[in-house]
Amino acid sequence: MRYTGAIGYAHIVSTFYFNDEPADFKLDTGLLLQNLKFRIKKSDFWVGGKFVYLSPELLFDEDLSDYPELSDRLKLKDVGLAA
Repeated sequence: MRYTGAIGYAHIVSTFYFNDEPADFKLDTGLLLQNLKFRIKKSDFWVGGKFVYLSPELLFDEDLSDYPELSDRLKLKDVGLAA
């Protein structure tokens, strides 16, 4: 049996430039990773499952209504088969 697990948090404060105009932003994100695999009998093959959850929150100090492609909230969930 093989198990990988991780949990983390990051808080980043920085400046991003759009067309030479500075925009201050903050990024708060959390991560949860779970990966569990089992060996198939005595072979070299492993099978199992995985779960990844990423929850970033991106906040800009400037008004960015002119940039609709920027999302201020994005969550990523991934559940699948690991081989």
